[in-house]
Amino acid sequence: MRITNKMMSNNSLYNINNNKEYLDRLNTQMATEKKITRPSDDPIVAIRALRLRSNLSEVTQYYGANVPDAQAWVSVTQKAIDSTMDMLSTMRSLCDQGANGTNTASDRDKIYQTLEAYKNQIYSNGNVTNAGRSVFTGYRTGEKLTFTEDTEAYYKDIADTFNAKDISIEGFVRSPLNMDKINAVSSTAKSAVETDYAETQVEEEKVYRIRMSYDRLEADADGNVKLKYKEPLADADVRVIKSIVKDNVTGIISQIELADSTGTVKETLTSTDGFKPENTYTVTGGELAVHTDGSMTYTATGSPEKVYNISANGKTITSAYKETTVTVEAVKSTDGVGGTTKTAYETLKLNDANKSDTSVEETAYLLTDTGELVMGSALATKLSELKDITGVDTISVTYNKTSFNSGDLRPEHYFDCKLDVNGDGYKTGTADILYDCHDQEIYYTVGTNQNIQINTHAGDVFDTQITRELDDIMKAIQEYNVTEEKVNKLKAMQEDTITYNTEDQQKISIMLDAANKELDLAKNKLQSKYENGITAFKKFYEQSNLANTNCGTIDSRLTLISNRLMEEKSTVTTLASENENVDITNIAVEVSEAELVYNAALMATGKINQRSLIDYI
Repeated sequence: MRITNKMMSNNSLYNINNNKEYLDRLNTQMATEKKITRPSDDPIVAIRALRLRSNLSEVTQYYGANVPDAQAWVSVTQKAIDSTMDMLSTMRSLCDQGANGTNTASDRDKIYQTLEAYKNQIYSNGNVTNAGRSVFTGYRTGEKLTFTEDTEAYYKDIADTFNAKDISIEGFVRSPLNMDKINAVSSTAKSAVETDYAETQVEEEKVYRIRMSYDRLEADADGNVKLKYKEPLADADVRVIKSIVKDNVTGIISQIELADSTGTVKETLTSTDGFKPENTYTVTGGELAVHTDGSMTYTATGSPEKVYNISANGKTITSAYKETTVTVEAVKSTDGVGGTTKTAYETLKLNDANKSDTSVEETAYLLTDTGELVMGSALATKLSELKDITGVDTISVTYNKTSFNSGDLRPEHYFDCKLDVNGDGYKTGTADILYDCHDQEIYYTVGTNQNIQINTHAGDVFDTQITRELDDIMKAIQEYNVTEEKVNKLKAMQEDTITYNTEDQQKISIMLDAANKELDLAKNKLQSKYENGITAFKKFYEQSNLANTNCGTIDSRLTLISNRLMEEKSTVTTLASENENVDITNIAVEVSEAELVYNAALMATGKINQRSLIDYI
C-alpha cells in the first residue's frame, strides 16, 4: 500500500490531538482534583459517587443533627428529673424529721413552710422545654405541663383513675371545742360544759376513702359524679380478633370481626370511611373510640358494660373487662347527707371492726371541696379486692373542674377529659375539645431504619398524688397547731385564778381534759401522716429514679450511636474521596509524562513533514 505524505501528516495530527486531549484531561483532573467532570467520563465512578454522597448526606444528618437534638432533649429531661428527685428526697427527709416526735412549734412551722414551697414548685419542673418544645407533654409540645397562673377553664368528664391499692382508711378528729367556746367559758353553764365539752365528746372517726388528684371539684348538672370499676370478663365473654379489613395505603381499618374462644364471630365493627384517630363511632352493639395513637376501645352496651381495648393495628385485644357504673352524690365535707345533719364522714364512719353501718355500707359520696371519695365498708371491700388488669386502671371517678391554681397540672396530660371552650359552665357541648391521655411516644430517627424514643411521660415522674400527699401532711400540721393553741390557752386560763373563779376553773379543767385528748389524737394523726409521707415520697422518688435511669439508658444508647455514626461518616468520606478525588502526586507525574510524550510527538511529526517525495528523486 502506498503511504503518502498527506496520510502521514493526517495520522500524526490525529495522534497529536489524542495526546493533547489526554493532556487536557490530566490538566483538568489536576486543577479540579476530581477524576471526572461529567458522568460520561466514567459512569461507574459517577454511579458510586451518587450513592456515596447520598449515604454521606444521610449519615451527616443523623450525626450532625438528629442525634445531637435527641441528646439535648434527653439532657433537659434528665436535669428536670434530677431537680424533682432532690425535692422528693428533701420531702422525705422532712417527714423523717417530723416523725421523730420532738419537734417544737417552730420546727413544725419550718417543715410546713418548706413543704408548701415545694408544693408550689415541684410540678413547675415539668414545664421545661427544649428548643421551645415541652418535653413532658407528649405530642402536645406547645403546651405547658401546668397552669402558669390562676385559671378558670371548663374541664368536664375528667376520668381520674385508680387501682385497688389506692383505697385507704382516713382518720379525722371530731371535737366540739373551739376558741370561741373556750373564751366564753365564764358565761357557759357548768352542766353544759360537762355535757357538751366533756372528754367523751372527742373522738377519732375513720372512713374508707380514695383521694382524687385535685380538690375543689364539681359535679354534673344533677349534682352527681360517675364511679366506674372494672372486673375480669367471664370466659364466655372473652373476645379475640377474627379478621380485619385495612387500607394498605393509608393504614386505616374499616372493619374488625370479634370472635369468641371457639372462633364464632360475635361482633362485626364496620365504618364506611374507616376508623380514624380521635373519633368515636357507633358500631354493632356498642361504641368504638379510636385514640390518638391509633389504638381502639370497643364498649358493648349492657349492664355491666363489656370493654375491649384493641391494638393500633387491629390484630390483638390488649385487655378486656366488664365495667360497672355507679352514680355517686357530690357534696361538701361540711354538708349533711341522707336527709340528716350528719356529714359524709360521720355517716360512713367505721366501728372498731372497720365496718360502717349496714344501711350505708354500699354508699359513696364525693367530697368536692377536699377531693375525696368516701365510701361504706362493703363497697370499699369490693373495690379493694378488684384484680389487676394489664394496662388498665380498675377504678375511675369522672368529675368536672373549673378553678385551677397556678402550678396545678393540666388535666389533658393525665386524663381522658373534655374542655368546654364555650366557657358557659358545661351548658352546651358543641365546642368541646376531646382529650385522650393514651401514651404519646416521640421517636427520633438516629440511623438507617433505627428509631429511638426520646421523651418521658409526665406521669412517670410527676405523680398527681405528690401534692395531695403534701396537702394531707400540711393539713395535719395545721390541725395539730390549732389543737395545741387550745391546750395552751386553757392552761393559761387555768393559771389565771384572778380572772376565773372556782366554778370557771372546774369548767376549764373539763375542757382541758377534752383538749388534751384531742391533742393526743392530733399528734397521733400527724405522726401517721409523717410516716405515710416517708413511704409515699420514697415511692415517688423511686418512680422518678426509674424514669431517670431510662433517660440515662437512652443517653448511653445515643452516645454509642453517635460514636458509630462518627466512624461511619469517616469511612464513607474516605470511600467517597477515593472514588472521586485524584492523587495529586500521581497526576502531576502523569501530566509531566504526557507533556513529554506530546512534545516528542510534535518533534517527530515536524521531522517527518520536513521531507517530501522530491527529496528522493
